[in-house]
Amino acid sequence: MLRNDLRIALLIDGDNAQAALIEPILGELDKYGTCVIRRVYGDWTAPNMSSWHGVEQSYGIQLVQQSVYAAGKNTTDIALTIAAMEILHSGKVDTFCIVSSDSDFTPLVIHLKDEGATVIAAGKATTPKGFVNACSLFIVTDTLKQLPKAAAVAHPKSSIKPSTAKPVPAPHPVLQKKPLIKPAALKTPPKPIPSKSTPDPRPLLRKAYQMTPKKDDWVFLGALGHNLRQLDPQFKSQTYGHKGLTQLVSQCGDLFEIRTDKGKGNTSQSYVKLKM
Repeated sequence: MLRNDLRIALLIDGDNAQAALIEPILGELDKYGTCVIRRVYGDWTAPNMSSWHGVEQSYGIQLVQQSVYAAGKNTTDIALTIAAMEILHSGKVDTFCIVSSDSDFTPLVIHLKDEGATVIAAGKATTPKGFVNACSLFIVTDTLKQLPKAAAVAHPKSSIKPSTAKPVPAPHPVLQKKPLIKPAALKTPPKPIPSKSTPDPRPLLRKAYQMTPKKDDWVFLGALGHNLRQLDPQFKSQTYGHKGLTQLVSQCGDLFEIRTDKGKGNTSQSYVKLKM
């Protein structure tokens, strides 16, 4: 589990990301710290980059111009990589967030982590696994679409004007006496299709416990969460039907004992211990 006081450099590959997702991405990053650097790289003279104009004023993001010197070359990727290395050695941040689905950034992610930085990435669900697994945390942008757009898709008939809709004629009285569907069938609604069963979190929890430092067999819950992210960068408690890690572990009473120690003020720390 990542800390919530990280200093983050947000570096966006403008050729490979959507401007409409900036707000939800910033909302996700707020859970882990503060974006002290916000940049998006691209050739702003290109017609397909027009959607990015305006993000400077709306979200305080710097648009960094990177001209394309030759067609088919990854000039934006190289510019972003050079910037990441400069920021790394400046010591201004401890975390990088790279917004792209391009696996060409995998060597950069590995190097940044080797230098002690935390690396978050945000990209599509189709992003190559090598890039996803190299990151400390991977945010799937497919799940970050804005709610108003989703609602508009969910109710496409709302745009039909009442005047264009044809009234449905009432059924003939004779037909009402002889329904085509038997009354018994109406009383028995069709059974819903059963949803896929929730995956069992115990194997992953056990593996994360084994690799976490212990004190008298007790493991700090935050450290357990961090190692869960190391094993699976896309790990979320919601995948297993729970809002947070505490609730998830509590439901695995056959696997763990749970202990909560009071801290300063209203704070507390939870620990887990594997049952023998």
